[in-house]
Amino acid sequence: MRSRDETQAFDNFNKCLPKITVYLEKISIALTIIALQSENQETKDELDDAFSKRKKDGKD
Repeated sequence: MRSRDETQAFDNFNKCLPKITVYLEKISIALTIIALQSENQETKDELDDAFSKRKKDGKD
């Protein structure tokens, strides 16, 4: 049988678990947004480089 302190600690943890889950979901969403923005910037940079190269090739 668990001691009273262990039971109380377990109950406190169970009460906090939904909040922890929400915070983890928010962190996951934020990291996904950051990854998508980074990928979008890389794509933009690649398009800019290709356009610059094409423009340069056209002048030569």
